[in-house]
Amino acid sequence: MPAVAGVKPGHLRFVDRFNAANTTHDGHLTLVQAQAAHMGGVARQFAVIDSQGKGYITLDDVRAYHRQQ
Repeated sequence: MPAVAGVKPGHLRFVDRFNAANTTHDGHLTLVQAQAAHMGGVARQFAVIDSQGKGYITLDDVRAYHRQQ
C-alpha cells in the first residue's frame, strides 16, 4: 500500500476496515457491525469509545479515544 502524506502507518488500513464494517455506509459503526467484522479491539472497548451512549461510534470517536489513551 503506498504511503499517504500525513497518515500514520496502519491508520489507513483501520479506516478501510471501519468503512467496510459499516455496512449501512452512514459513518456510524454499531457494536454488532464491529463484532461481525471481527474488530475485536473496537468491540471490546465499544462502550468506552461510545462515551455518549449513542449506540454507535464514528471515526472521530475512535480518534478521541486513542488521544485519551
